[in-house]
Amino acid sequence: MQYDERLAALDVDFKPRAKTLLYDWAEDLQLSSSRTVLDLGCGRGVQAVELARRFGVQVFAVDPVQQHIKSTQQLAAEAHLTHQVSVLKGYMEAIPVADHAIDVIWCHDVLSHASDVHCVFDECERVLRPGGRVLLNAPFATDWLEPGEAERWCKLLCTNPDSLRLQNVENAILQAGFIVTRSEVIGSEFAEYVELKDGRCTRSLMRLARLLRHRERFVDEWGQELVNAAIGMYQWYIFQLLGKISFHQLLLEKRA
Repeated sequence: MQYDERLAALDVDFKPRAKTLLYDWAEDLQLSSSRTVLDLGCGRGVQAVELARRFGVQVFAVDPVQQHIKSTQQLAAEAHLTHQVSVLKGYMEAIPVADHAIDVIWCHDVLSHASDVHCVFDECERVLRPGGRVLLNAPFATDWLEPGEAERWCKLLCTNPDSLRLQNVENAILQAGFIVTRSEVIGSEFAEYVELKDGRCTRSLMRLARLLRHRERFVDEWGQELVNAAIGMYQWYIFQLLGKISFHQLLLEKRA
């Protein structure tokens, strides 16, 4: 293909949005100190603490990894928000919260780790009060991600291929009785944003190339488990830019 001046239009900054977009949606819900929010799969606790700080809500932060539990507790203590952030060890498929105790569930880029999305949304329906909401941000595989490629990549990152299938997740949402009140395809915007911000995607691509070229050396130095995790992690941003993974953002409502 010869150079075409029209292609220069692709060099323009299309103003991609950041992952903080879900906070904007949360603001639209007019959260207050009387509300309870469940951070489902809280990770290191950054978002749980930010939800408590930004909206003044009571947050239940749930995660199965003990290291994440300790990190969330530490962040809450450093922010002087331990009175607002309760940290619980548990799984998305068996949320350690009483029935009808939560106003809003925050589920940010963790659904792909669920072993059974139908069970996850059944649990979300159980713990939510009538009229409660789910703020969901999740990645999904596109037709560009070949089945064999998806299987290998999911093994590297310990994710579930079924949880990356949009149709499967949509079915689970509807079968649990939720109404989708807002939905937006984000695509590769989050990856574009971090690339423009700090060159993270380019750095991931170069690290992946070096790791694959010297794979035996790093297996000897790091061990196979860390090498596999690194390969999967570096492919993460690249797959988004290639259109193999597309982020979607949804707002769900439990029927009153």
